[in-house]
Amino acid sequence: MSQRELARRSGISVRALRYIELDQVRNPRPESLRRLTRAVGLDPVDDPESVPVVETGVRLGVLGQLLFTRNGRPIQLGSRKQRDLLGLLALQPGVLFSRADIIDVLWENRPPRTCAGLVHSYVSRLRKTLRAASTAGDQELAISAEQGGYRLVAEPGCLDLVDFDGLVAMARRQSNDLRRFELLGNALERWRAAVVCDLSERVRRHPAAVSAAQRRTAALLCHADLAFQLGHPDRGLERLAPIAVDDPLHEGLQSRMMLLLGASGQQAAALRLFRTVRTQLVDELGVEPGPALLGAYQRVVEGDEHSYRPAVPARATTVTVTSAPPVQLPPEPGVFAGRQRELGALDQAADARVVLVTGAAGVGKTALAVRWANLARHRFPDGALFLDLQGHLPGGALDPDGAVRRLLNGLGVPPNRIPAEPDGVMSLYRSLLAGRRMLILFDNAAGSAQVRPLLPAGPGCFALVTSRAGLGGLITRDGAQAVRLGLLTEPDAEGMLFGMLGGERLQGRSAELTRLIRACGHLPLALRIAATNIICSGASGITEFTRRLEAEDPLSVLVVTGEANLAVLTAFDLSYQRLEPADQRMFRLVGSLPVLEVTRELLAVVLRADSSAVGGPLDRLANAHLLDRGPGDRFQLTGLLRHYALRLARAEDSAETRAAWRRRCVEFYLGEVASAEPEWVDQEFDNLLALVHEIARHGHRQAAWRIIPLLRPYFWSRPWQPDWLRAAEAGLSAALVDGTAGDQADLHLGLSELHLIRGGYRHSVGYAMQSLALSEESGWPDRQAAALVGLGLAHGCLGQLTEAVDHAGRALELYVSSGCLAGQARSHVCLGLALRDSGSLASALSHQLAGLDLHRRLDLSVGEASSLQLVAELLLARGRLPEALGLLEQALARQRALADLGGAAESARLVAVFLTATGHTSAAATAARGAVRLAAGCGDPHREADARNTLGHLLRQSGRPAESVRQHLLAREISELGERPAPRIAALIGLGSSRGQLPAEVRLRHLATAVEVSLARGYRLLHASALITLAEACAEDDGPAAAVRYAEEALRVYGSAGHVAGDRTAARVLARLHERSGDHRAAQRWHTRHGRTRLDFTPEEACRLAGNVVAVAEVVPEPRVST
Repeated sequence: MSQRELARRSGISVRALRYIELDQVRNPRPESLRRLTRAVGLDPVDDPESVPVVETGVRLGVLGQLLFTRNGRPIQLGSRKQRDLLGLLALQPGVLFSRADIIDVLWENRPPRTCAGLVHSYVSRLRKTLRAASTAGDQELAISAEQGGYRLVAEPGCLDLVDFDGLVAMARRQSNDLRRFELLGNALERWRAAVVCDLSERVRRHPAAVSAAQRRTAALLCHADLAFQLGHPDRGLERLAPIAVDDPLHEGLQSRMMLLLGASGQQAAALRLFRTVRTQLVDELGVEPGPALLGAYQRVVEGDEHSYRPAVPARATTVTVTSAPPVQLPPEPGVFAGRQRELGALDQAADARVVLVTGAAGVGKTALAVRWANLARHRFPDGALFLDLQGHLPGGALDPDGAVRRLLNGLGVPPNRIPAEPDGVMSLYRSLLAGRRMLILFDNAAGSAQVRPLLPAGPGCFALVTSRAGLGGLITRDGAQAVRLGLLTEPDAEGMLFGMLGGERLQGRSAELTRLIRACGHLPLALRIAATNIICSGASGITEFTRRLEAEDPLSVLVVTGEANLAVLTAFDLSYQRLEPADQRMFRLVGSLPVLEVTRELLAVVLRADSSAVGGPLDRLANAHLLDRGPGDRFQLTGLLRHYALRLARAEDSAETRAAWRRRCVEFYLGEVASAEPEWVDQEFDNLLALVHEIARHGHRQAAWRIIPLLRPYFWSRPWQPDWLRAAEAGLSAALVDGTAGDQADLHLGLSELHLIRGGYRHSVGYAMQSLALSEESGWPDRQAAALVGLGLAHGCLGQLTEAVDHAGRALELYVSSGCLAGQARSHVCLGLALRDSGSLASALSHQLAGLDLHRRLDLSVGEASSLQLVAELLLARGRLPEALGLLEQALARQRALADLGGAAESARLVAVFLTATGHTSAAATAARGAVRLAAGCGDPHREADARNTLGHLLRQSGRPAESVRQHLLAREISELGERPAPRIAALIGLGSSRGQLPAEVRLRHLATAVEVSLARGYRLLHASALITLAEACAEDDGPAAAVRYAEEALRVYGSAGHVAGDRTAARVLARLHERSGDHRAAQRWHTRHGRTRLDFTPEEACRLAGNVVAVAEVVPEPRVST
């Protein structure tokens, strides 16, 4: 068997296998030996160390291949995408991943049209797998759905990554070095291979995966240092060798490998390793080894590998420092607010040798670093040094030689004892740091090349570096960990202002405070300058200063009076002036465009260049923290940087150039919107809003009103997105200035549809009437018909059913004349809805079947799903249960695939009605709860009220009257927020049937109102339902005569409407009333009438059907309601 084949079978790298074969790992890990033994076909049981540890309960592993086990037995996790999704969530347990982030990882830039539905399906299947594997008493391992995304809940003992981090944290808190060494070894034992090594590249490259690998490296380095210090080099090599061979350019790993090899008596192997690594550094990176590797080489050559103190030139060995430990940290800022997450991240990274704090100018990097350094100073008994590297100052950055001389001064070395040659200076610096535990804060670094020579080589020292640049070289070559600093959150910004201005000055001025924070762009430097100027200006300063920031150029205002160097503009200039001309132009371009985020594709169109040509400037701007890089490789300017970029563009680029940039941007979005899928609009939502508002105000008005009609399909699929109304109104305002009557009709119709979906039916009618008038004026029959459909739907929702039928009928005639089949489908649906509510079920069914046929012929999937549901509802009412069931299941499946939560909510409610009709009350209640959750998740109050009324009815049937009343009360409360009367009538009927929970007079009052309103509105079926319930209530108090009269009237309505289910309910009530009065012959007659053959629907089938609803509903969060 070849080495490569053995490595493949055992899951060990070829390089690690070579180390073991050459006996350079004297005590290989037991797990590695077990794998090798199995790979060559031997039985490992005779070796006591090879007996596997028996794991109990469920465990998920990401430290290697993704592995899910129950009592040590693997369990399959499904498709590749499913595994990728679970691996992603497991990399950051407890962290909420948005659906957009998940889609970006799973499909990158090419998500399918149904990606949202696929994510829902993956989560549902994974939840089932996790639940099926768990038993009572297991630690919790579950996927939690919350608003907008998902998170993995993993208790200790369930996830190897959580166990690893916990053990590392325990080691960090230990003062006993031997105990730390054992804990770190135990933590590293959790790693089977590289993190999620069998998942897709997008997951393996995710920042969470990179962070986990960095934490492993940091623990490994600390473990190696302790192995050296405690005299256990063989045990250190056992852990270090397999990782070091896979990362040959990591100088931290390779230097420790050399020291450990030397300490274990393998000096020749250590020197061979140095030569190999040096050759690779020169050949692949074009650089010579850094201080860590050179220091290790020097110690091995001189036989001093048993000490961390490096060899020092003879002239430097006479230097002694006898002063007290230096403490050079500058004072903390007067007020420091928030940043708890970042302080915690620095705590977690404290075992690393180098940590970077990066971020934009003025974001508070130095303040954070100084704050943490003062808090953590007790960890470094040998002192703390501070050095400003002047990386972003007008005079230029400090060179490494000058920087080291300043550090030596800080260490107490007299100037006359500092060597003249740079090499001697560096050797003295390293020798003085060797064996010490010191903190060195390098502030304002220009780049990796400036910092690398200054990094201490010994394991006891900790370098904290702040920079506006990303310093990726330190991360790649030196194993540095990075903490990125962003803008302040609003609570943290408020805390800073309260600390600087005092609570009395800000008492009762929360609204002004919020305006001030937003005007300062949440930038700490801007907030400090604003607070300083407000303090100097007196009690009225907040209002006046905020007004100036909003009315004037904020960058001209945000300067401390009399201190020109204390200005946001100055801080930004220092970053901008370090850019190359091409990068400066890109920065100005991004600030000039009327969108919030940019992509390579957009900028390539605007600049008329290849997307590859814009990548370099974008990457460099992001590295300089002048642009923020978001998911999906999108870039944005935040806060005051946008003002700054636009200010520069106005000064340096001609008006013609800026106008051309904006025009091409608008043309790009017009072209994309025309064929956009909802997922693309989701991603571009904020950009589209900004674009419409900006171009409606400042030119390109025609584009503003052209974009909105193209987004009409999106209105239907995402009606509750905030700010759509404002965007549509901005488009209409632009069309009213220079659009034609037809254009204005289109915009009015769009607003009518949007108000219709959002429940503003009276507004919808107003806009539809305007659209109808303008369409008639412009002679556009199809647009007239569309306006009539809108009027029909809005009047139907308002309970004005005669008008609804009239408008829908006229629309159908116009569409038939023009031959527009899609319009005919919509008209049939609209007409069917109005006829259903008015009680003409046979005619309603005929129109809905016609609509379904047209939707199928035209392959309109959203319309087909809706029509399936509407036809199923009518078949239920007509008593045709088997047919209704088939259509309901089809509708629910399609709505799930389309991520149509509103449609799925109504289908789920109808499933509950079906299960009630077949006698499966418990399963029906489960489906109704799913309907409530779906309706609340999509934000449609009318659907939620309908679902809660259905759930209340089922709870009453199940003997839970108090919960039933609560649901009906909630339904009434929700429905009163809108304009649609039907859910409120149904809620009143439900409350009227709550015998024993509400006083009789209250129940009768509710029922009387329901009877009156349903009759006035023309809701014949609701009127019959109210009469039936009133009959049952009257039988308790007024005697059977009135009750029989009400029930017979309800029977007449149900019979004329063809409502079979209602007819049987009325017959059943009449039978009970006649039994109560002693007329048994009449009772028997009614019993015979309502008797029927039940559908043979088993409990297992009922559970399956309810489970389908639960599978759709569980991907949205539980609705939050007040009690």
